[in-house]
Amino acid sequence: MLKTHLKQISFGVLAAALAVTTAACGNGDKAASGDQKQGAEPKKKVTHLNFWGAIPPETGPQELVDAWNKAHPDIQVTYTRFVNDDSGNTKLEAALLAGNVDVYINYAWETMQKRITSKLLEPLDPFLDKENFNLEENFGKHPYETGGKRYFMPTNGGSNAFIMYNKNMLEAAGIKIPDKWTWDDYMKIAKQLTKGEGNNKIYGSIEATAGNHWASPAQTLLNGDYTYKEGKPESNFDDPAFLKSLQIRYQMENIDQSQVPLIEMKASKMDMSSEFTKGHVAMINNYNSLLRDIRDPEKYPHDFVTAFAPMPTLTPEQNEIWSGGLREWISMSPQASNKEAAYQFLKYYATDGYYPMINSVRIPAWKKANTDDITKYFLGDKRDKLFDLDSFKKYVLNNPMHRNLDRVRTEGAAKILQIMTEESEKALLKEQSVEDAIKNMKKKSDDAIKSSK
Repeated sequence: MLKTHLKQISFGVLAAALAVTTAACGNGDKAASGDQKQGAEPKKKVTHLNFWGAIPPETGPQELVDAWNKAHPDIQVTYTRFVNDDSGNTKLEAALLAGNVDVYINYAWETMQKRITSKLLEPLDPFLDKENFNLEENFGKHPYETGGKRYFMPTNGGSNAFIMYNKNMLEAAGIKIPDKWTWDDYMKIAKQLTKGEGNNKIYGSIEATAGNHWASPAQTLLNGDYTYKEGKPESNFDDPAFLKSLQIRYQMENIDQSQVPLIEMKASKMDMSSEFTKGHVAMINNYNSLLRDIRDPEKYPHDFVTAFAPMPTLTPEQNEIWSGGLREWISMSPQASNKEAAYQFLKYYATDGYYPMINSVRIPAWKKANTDDITKYFLGDKRDKLFDLDSFKKYVLNNPMHRNLDRVRTEGAAKILQIMTEESEKALLKEQSVEDAIKNMKKKSDDAIKSSK
């Protein structure tokens, strides 16, 4: 979580801005240089835009920018990558103050809101109204307005709540995953798929080591502000969904021994992609970024088919899965050299220009994106051989239970994540009971929220 360095623009940022201004080699509308011969047709004026984002250029941004530049010779865009950490965001903000950024991506909601307060985003209302461009119709429901104005378009969206599994392994075991299943079903199937001992053991399941990943069943039930009590300045860890979520991981790792233990994964710095492609685990719980590896058989050789299943639910009655959500918001600098050109580029990025970004395992937020094109970019050139495409489209791209996650509250968020990590690990190590871990999370998180005021 980024520090709250945008409460006010610091002297450090201002100094950096002056340095960037001094070092900058220019920006904005520039006519081609050189003397014009008398009677020759004048060269067309070219607008130059500086676009900043945190994604490596070779994984999508450069291809997107190159396609735009080819189609728009009069509006040329240059991509600059910044690192999405405190230092990198300070560098971005200095460049914004210096007038050296026209369009950029925001990666954290709370940071973007602080930038709006600091007047580092230009309202898009005049451009949206002129084109009658409806954000909700194009991207879905979302809190688009801040103070009655609209400042951004979401770019990344879709679901990141699904299960990936070794289709060959499940078929050999005679197991078929239904369209709707519960975490109790998942635990039962993981246990069925677990066999062997020691180095020859095959686990039924593996999941990420992130300190709050154990709580994904609760999050998919309760939505993005799941750790906060609705309408109250306190945490939500007394909701039964949290106890059930930690019990699931504890049961699978310490009792059923059907899931790779968290502590073993962290101690060995385990490569989840390697474990899956070597056939050491049958199912992966909710970690779509691993698709970068699974779609690369040269780096991760394997000959089985990876299929997809819907995320399990905590109860049979649960009919919604909250996940992913609209994020990575593209915006315009108030100092953009040509605001009309900047708007046209940011809209292109967020809509029909976004496809190259899918290479970095991003699903477009744009609702009109072509499903076949998403599949092509997302799963790679060998998709027909390595993946069950029907299940990908059905459960990842078009799951009717999917709802876009909304995150608004941030009080004490970094401390709450630390508390979730520490208390859950103590439980999984059998240093305390699952019940005590949840009680401690509740008390400590309540204190963190109060102290953040």
